[in-house]
Amino acid sequence: MENILLCKFNREKYRENFYNLEIYVNIFMSFFVENK
Repeated sequence: MENILLCKFNREKYRENFYNLEIYVNIFMSFFVENK
């Protein structure tokens, strides 16, 4: 039971981190394009 909960928690955490990474990439790309 704990493993399932932990797995779910880790998946949520991973999704959150991935979403943040996506935001950073978008910011970086827009910044890069503007300075071209």
